[in-house]
Amino acid sequence: MSNQLETGSLSALRAQDPETAHILTLCIPGEYQRDDALVLLSLHGELARAHRVTSDISLGKIRIRWWLDAIDDIYRQEPPRQHPIVVALKEICQRHNLDRQLLEAKIESHSVDLEGLRQMSWSQASQVFTSQRGNLWRLLLQTQGIEQTAIHIAANHLGVAFGVWRAIPGLGTLDDIPWLQGAQIDDGDPDWVIQAITHLDEVDAIAEVPKWMRILSRYLRSGLMNVARNQLNKAYAQQQAAAFGLWRRTLV
Repeated sequence: MSNQLETGSLSALRAQDPETAHILTLCIPGEYQRDDALVLLSLHGELARAHRVTSDISLGKIRIRWWLDAIDDIYRQEPPRQHPIVVALKEICQRHNLDRQLLEAKIESHSVDLEGLRQMSWSQASQVFTSQRGNLWRLLLQTQGIEQTAIHIAANHLGVAFGVWRAIPGLGTLDDIPWLQGAQIDDGDPDWVIQAITHLDEVDAIAEVPKWMRILSRYLRSGLMNVARNQLNKAYAQQQAAAFGLWRRTLV
């Protein structure tokens, strides 16, 4: 499996996903923890690209299967596949005893992207976001030695909110986001944007969450409130500005 980028480096992450790279450098304390987070975020980037680098769904699924097999090799103590992320991932899996089920659930959830989110209900989409992003944050917490159940639950809430944020394609109106058309929870209940913000309320209610989670929650809240006001262009500009550090202003 080849990648033309210097996979697993901060420069590669910046090239692939400048918003996430900025979150990493701003929010994760300490160079040692940041290196571990970089491995997990780089893995996430590779998985997220699986359905974008080919128009053939079956080839995309083969890429997902490749990563599942790589994880199996790691936990069976086989020599790691010669991919920089796999080699680095084996080291942190062993050092931090990362939860195999979280890793595999995360990887498997990215196969859903191959078929798209368009036809999903809110509950289905939020489960995908929990598996993709929530599990990412939970694994990151494990590298920091944080195992408290309440904080891991907060990570799942943060994963849903981040997933919704990334579903915003910068279109002119909310009705232009195909998979969310008509995606009300129930009659009388909040719509999907407000529901996403309630997930951030759950994060903010837990005093023990690490500072980086609280900062990320505040960032997402600012962006999602712009979406709730149907200000898609402003919200999308916030995503773009993150690469240059301008979203620090939202944290005051």
